[in-house]
Amino acid sequence: MSQKPDPFVTSPAVLPPPGRGSTLIEALAAFALTGLLAVSVLSLLHTAVHHLRAADRLDRARGVAETVAARLDAVSFHRLPGYFGVDDSEQEGLLDTRDGSAPPEWSELLEPLPDGRIEARLEGLGAGGAAAALGDAPGCRLRVRVSYLEAGRRRRVRLIWVRG
Repeated sequence: MSQKPDPFVTSPAVLPPPGRGSTLIEALAAFALTGLLAVSVLSLLHTAVHHLRAADRLDRARGVAETVAARLDAVSFHRLPGYFGVDDSEQEGLLDTRDGSAPPEWSELLEPLPDGRIEARLEGLGAGGAAAALGDAPGCRLRVRVSYLEAGRRRRVRLIWVRG
């Protein structure tokens, strides 16, 4: 008497060999991991571009500050008070692009910087670095500050040097 095969039992020959092919769950897991990796890479690229733009603006501001410093350095020490529009009896002078006291060409330097501003300050230095009237001072301190607006925050670059 021969036995009838049970319709609910599959023979081992019908099953795929182990280790070959992918199941639906494995495919979905691989797809999800690939998606997470893609999102992470795109987020990293976005952050990198943001930092690159911020670094570029900072570098431009530094370049503007160095240009202004070079122009001030080209002015004779004894002519600096007149360049800043102050008397020799005063201790300091200020040039600012915001109030228009700075030379007009300084405003042109600020074009690539959003809401940019240049402030240059001249301070008379007496003995030991104490404040002194510019006419009597054996030296002076020059400060250049370039500021601009980035993401709602004011960023600044400062250069300070002493001349005598």
